[in-house]
Amino acid sequence: MRRILCWSSLFLLLFMGSACVIVGNDDPTNCDGNGDLAVDWIFGGDDRCPADAENMYVEVYDLNGDPIHTETDGEVASCLDGGITFRALACGPFAIRVHGVDSSGFLSWESAEVNVVVREGRLNAFTVNLLPTP
Repeated sequence: MRRILCWSSLFLLLFMGSACVIVGNDDPTNCDGNGDLAVDWIFGGDDRCPADAENMYVEVYDLNGDPIHTETDGEVASCLDGGITFRALACGPFAIRVHGVDSSGFLSWESAEVNVVVREGRLNAFTVNLLPTP
Protein backbone atom coordinates (compact mmCIF):
# COMPACT_ATOMS: atom_id res chain seq x y z
CA MET A 1 0.00 0.00 0.00
CA ARG A 2 2.81 2.36 0.88
CA ARG A 3 4.52 1.73 -2.47
CA ILE A 4 1.29 2.46 -4.38
CA LEU A 5 0.79 5.67 -2.42
CA CYS A 6 4.33 6.81 -3.23
CA TRP A 7 3.90 6.10 -6.94
CA SER A 8 0.55 7.85 -6.93
CA SER A 9 2.06 10.87 -5.23
CA LEU A 10 4.90 10.94 -7.75
CA PHE A 11 2.43 10.70 -10.63
CA LEU A 12 0.36 13.59 -9.23
CA LEU A 13 3.47 15.68 -8.64
CA LEU A 14 4.65 15.14 -12.21
CA PHE A 15 1.20 15.74 -13.63
CA MET A 16 0.54 18.88 -11.57
CA GLY A 17 4.09 20.16 -12.01
CA SER A 18 3.83 20.10 -15.78
CA ALA A 19 1.00 22.61 -15.94
CA CYS A 20 1.92 26.05 -17.24
CA VAL A 21 0.28 29.43 -17.14
CA ILE A 22 0.71 31.99 -19.91
CA VAL A 23 0.64 35.58 -18.70
CA GLY A 24 0.36 38.47 -21.16
CA ASN A 25 0.07 38.48 -24.91
CA ASP A 26 3.20 37.82 -26.95
CA ASP A 27 1.51 38.15 -30.36
CA PRO A 28 2.35 41.62 -31.74
CA THR A 29 -0.38 41.36 -34.37
CA ASN A 30 -3.14 40.63 -31.85
CA CYS A 31 -2.75 42.92 -28.89
CA ASP A 32 -4.44 45.99 -27.53
CA GLY A 33 -2.02 47.00 -24.80
CA ASN A 34 1.14 49.05 -24.57
CA GLY A 35 4.83 48.43 -24.17
CA ASP A 36 7.92 50.58 -23.74
CA LEU A 37 10.46 51.01 -26.54
CA ALA A 38 14.08 51.66 -25.55
CA VAL A 39 16.40 52.71 -28.37
CA ASP A 40 20.15 52.81 -27.69
CA TRP A 41 22.78 53.85 -30.21
CA ILE A 42 26.29 52.89 -31.18
CA PHE A 43 28.60 54.37 -33.81
CA GLY A 44 30.19 51.91 -36.22
CA GLY A 45 30.05 49.32 -33.44
CA ASP A 46 31.53 51.66 -30.79
CA ASP A 47 29.40 52.86 -27.87
CA ARG A 48 31.43 56.06 -27.35
CA CYS A 49 29.97 59.28 -28.73
CA PRO A 50 32.09 60.82 -31.49
CA ALA A 51 32.81 64.55 -31.36
CA ASP A 52 30.50 65.20 -34.32
CA ALA A 53 27.41 63.58 -32.75
CA GLU A 54 26.19 65.91 -30.04
CA ASN A 55 22.43 65.38 -30.31
CA MET A 56 20.48 62.31 -31.39
CA TYR A 57 17.11 62.28 -33.12
CA VAL A 58 15.00 59.15 -33.05
CA GLU A 59 12.17 58.66 -35.53
CA VAL A 60 9.50 55.99 -35.06
CA TYR A 61 7.09 55.05 -37.87
CA ASP A 62 4.24 52.57 -38.11
CA LEU A 63 4.28 50.02 -40.92
CA ASN A 64 2.30 52.37 -43.17
CA GLY A 65 5.16 54.85 -42.94
CA ASP A 66 3.15 57.25 -40.80
CA PRO A 67 5.25 59.03 -38.16
CA ILE A 68 4.69 58.19 -34.51
CA HIS A 69 7.68 60.21 -33.24
CA THR A 70 9.95 62.29 -35.48
CA GLU A 71 12.59 65.00 -35.30
CA THR A 72 9.93 67.67 -35.55
CA ASP A 73 8.07 66.64 -32.41
CA GLY A 74 10.99 66.91 -30.04
CA GLU A 75 12.34 63.35 -29.74
CA VAL A 76 15.91 64.48 -29.24
CA ALA A 77 18.47 63.39 -26.68
CA SER A 78 22.07 64.12 -25.91
CA CYS A 79 24.40 61.56 -27.40
CA LEU A 80 25.86 61.03 -23.94
CA ASP A 81 22.46 59.74 -22.74
CA GLY A 82 23.19 56.59 -24.73
CA GLY A 83 19.53 56.06 -25.60
CA ILE A 84 15.94 57.18 -25.29
CA THR A 85 12.81 55.37 -24.09
CA PHE A 86 9.30 55.82 -25.45
CA ARG A 87 6.78 54.94 -22.74
CA ALA A 88 3.37 53.32 -23.32
CA LEU A 89 3.74 52.85 -27.07
CA ALA A 90 0.97 50.77 -28.64
CA CYS A 91 2.20 47.23 -29.14
CA GLY A 92 2.96 46.07 -32.65
CA PRO A 93 5.58 46.44 -35.38
CA PHE A 94 7.40 49.72 -36.04
CA ALA A 95 10.33 51.08 -38.03
CA ILE A 96 12.93 53.30 -36.36
CA ARG A 97 15.72 55.55 -37.64
CA VAL A 98 18.33 57.39 -35.61
CA HIS A 99 20.27 60.50 -36.69
CA GLY A 100 23.24 62.16 -35.00
CA VAL A 101 23.99 65.85 -35.50
CA ASP A 102 26.92 68.01 -34.45
CA SER A 103 26.70 71.26 -32.46
CA SER A 104 25.88 73.28 -35.60
CA GLY A 105 23.00 70.93 -36.55
CA PHE A 106 24.89 69.18 -39.38
CA LEU A 107 23.74 65.59 -39.94
CA SER A 108 26.91 63.60 -39.30
CA TRP A 109 25.68 60.09 -38.41
CA GLU A 110 22.63 58.06 -39.44
CA SER A 111 21.23 54.58 -39.19
CA ALA A 112 19.45 52.45 -41.69
CA GLU A 113 15.78 51.83 -41.03
CA VAL A 114 15.41 49.14 -38.37
CA ASN A 115 12.21 47.11 -37.98
CA VAL A 116 11.26 46.42 -34.37
CA VAL A 117 8.34 44.86 -32.53
CA VAL A 118 6.94 46.35 -29.36
CA ARG A 119 5.50 43.58 -27.24
CA GLU A 120 2.75 44.20 -24.76
CA GLY A 121 3.54 44.85 -21.11
CA ARG A 122 7.33 44.92 -21.30
CA LEU A 123 10.40 46.99 -22.03
CA ASN A 124 11.48 46.27 -25.61
CA ALA A 125 15.15 47.26 -26.01
CA PHE A 126 16.98 47.68 -29.30
CA THR A 127 20.44 48.96 -30.20
CA VAL A 128 20.82 50.84 -33.48
CA ASN A 129 24.19 51.14 -35.22
CA LEU A 130 24.87 54.50 -36.89
CA LEU A 131 27.36 55.12 -39.67
CA PRO A 132 28.97 58.42 -40.74
CA THR A 133 27.15 60.32 -43.45
CA PRO A 134 29.00 60.69 -46.75
